[in-house]
Order: sequence, then C-alpha cells, then structure tokens
Amino acid sequence: MSKMLKSKLDSFCVYILQELINLVPNSVKVIASAGTIALKFVIKYTHAPKLIPIITQNLIQSKSKDIRSNLSELLGLLFDDWSPRLMEKYLPNLRESLIKGIADADSDVREYSRR
Repeated sequence: MSKMLKSKLDSFCVYILQELINLVPNSVKVIASAGTIALKFVIKYTHAPKLIPIITQNLIQSKSKDIRSNLSELLGLLFDDWSPRLMEKYLPNLRESLIKGIADADSDVREYSRR
C-alpha cells in the first residue's frame, strides 16, 4: 500500500507506525521480520514528516535493542530517501536520536547511527 499510494497514505501510516514498531521485538521471527519490512516500506515510500517524532522518541526511549537497531537503520533510510526540506522541522529530534545512537550500548545501533 505504501509503495502504491505514497503520500496519500500519510495519516494511516502515522496511525499504525507505533504498532509496527511494537512488532519488532516479537519472539515469533515471521511477525518480527514482517514488522521490520513494513517499517522499511513506510519510510521508503511514504514521506510524512509526522513519522519522524514517533521514530525518534521510540529510538531514544526504547529499552529493546532490536527496536533501537531497526529504528537506527530506518533513520539511515530516512536520510537517504527523504528531502531535507521535509526533515527541517524535526532537526533537534533527529540530532538527539543520532547522538543517543552513537553512544548506544549495542554495536549494531552504533554502526547504523554512524552511517
């Protein structure tokens, strides 16, 4: 849906993003990987600036290394695919997320944050 509808899916993606993030640490690998893939599609194709605070807050506050790792990777996709104009409003949130990611205890989070 995200690939086909792109920006028409903004409000729906904002609504379900937290639920997709909650699927990542699931012990059933099929569900966890489906959540991760869905998050990547949403970030790649639906450029809604309202998604940024949800991602950054979860990255900063989450105790799950799986969530932090996946969200750090998503931030990398966000920086690669989105125009800087869309991210301007949330630069303090993005900066704080990168600083937390670089100093994280998990090596995967640090690696994704450095990219």
